[in-house]
Amino acid sequence: MKCVLLLSAPRCGSSCTAACVNLCGAYLGRSPTQVKDKFNEKGYFENKNILKFNNSCLRKIGSSWNTPDEITHEQRDIMLAEYDSLLQIITEEYDQDLCLIKDPRIAILWPLYRSVLDDLKIDHPMILLKRNQAASVLSMGRMARLSAERASSVYDGYYRLIDKMKTDCSTHEVHFERLLADPKVAMKEMCSFLEIPYGKKQHALVNEFIDEKLLRYK
Repeated sequence: MKCVLLLSAPRCGSSCTAACVNLCGAYLGRSPTQVKDKFNEKGYFENKNILKFNNSCLRKIGSSWNTPDEITHEQRDIMLAEYDSLLQIITEEYDQDLCLIKDPRIAILWPLYRSVLDDLKIDHPMILLKRNQAASVLSMGRMARLSAERASSVYDGYYRLIDKMKTDCSTHEVHFERLLADPKVAMKEMCSFLEIPYGKKQHALVNEFIDEKLLRYK
């Protein structure tokens, strides 16, 4: 079993990228989110039980999605106490050969996720998604009402944490702007990394999904 981790700072195009990988065969779990709103009109392509768990775990350690700081030893101990809960969710949600988990919060909770995935002997390659920082900061400001300074700090914080994960995960880096400009090439490279086919059928699905509306909140 292979569980792909799609990670980026918030508002970097991860929902669009997750959708494209999902269209190419990656399973989002038994409980994909159904939420669509003005910020993501086509959906978020997350797993609602993973999302609920991540938010709960962050609250328990006194953190949040917009506080991507290095965790303390005390926070780590509290986080690792949630091992059994995360183990149960992953076991119940994901039972396909190729699965996908998309949520930037995993970068904060990585010690816990790494422990569970390693113990389950699940391969966990990472797609590292980048987007122009100014665009991400502007989008975070509009969606979460963060100041430009705060949003920039959030952006930098996530990528510091994600960069440290590279030693634990085989990693493929993709830029959101490139995915939108040339989806065929970007998706071929991504699918090659994941060892799944990307032919005419997959490209037609991806090409139909991607459109200019995805940059409305750029």
